[in-house]
Amino acid sequence: MDDIHILIVDDEESLRLTFEMFLKREGYGRITTAATMEEALIAINEEKFDLIISDIVLQGARGTDLLRHIQMTGVQCPVVMITGYPNLESAAEAVRYGAFDYISKPVNKETLLRFVRQALKHWELEKEKKALQLENEKYRHYLEVIFSSVSDAIITVDEKMNIVQLNHTARNWIAEMQQEVEVHDLKALPGGMGLACFQDASKVDQGRNLADHGLHRLP
Repeated sequence: MDDIHILIVDDEESLRLTFEMFLKREGYGRITTAATMEEALIAINEEKFDLIISDIVLQGARGTDLLRHIQMTGVQCPVVMITGYPNLESAAEAVRYGAFDYISKPVNKETLLRFVRQALKHWELEKEKKALQLENEKYRHYLEVIFSSVSDAIITVDEKMNIVQLNHTARNWIAEMQQEVEVHDLKALPGGMGLACFQDASKVDQGRNLADHGLHRLP
């Protein structure tokens, strides 16, 4: 919790100090405060935050202007809005510009900390999801490179033996058998090699099904 960085934006000094006190007593060590939209923008441009808590009404500006800036500049972190006049219109506007949620005034300690925990948990899950997507994309690209560079013919099929993908060698091999490259069914491959491919794929699929059911094939 000492590494979690939170920005509090409110033109009321008493609220900034109260929120900062609540969060620090809970164990959040890095708290930055801003009294105006300009101060908030400077802080966001200079530092990275895990959470931003902002009043929806700021001196000379609106919290939704801050949300719009965050959205346009690609800043990645949840934003919780504080509003003294909760209504469907303000809530819809805040959500439209990417707010995680909004809290109605007056805000007590328990409510603030609950929303902070929820927003940070959501943010952590989002970061894990993006990291996993990036890792999967790298792995997919890696497999594609291998798939296209291997000199042996590679044919990938689904559980119904429909052809999903062919590498360059496999396409040439099918073309040499005077077949259309867009063959969709492994069983449609002609000749002894086509039969061998189908039999090998069937054995792999059968073994996978046995493993899925916790069974082992007898010798």
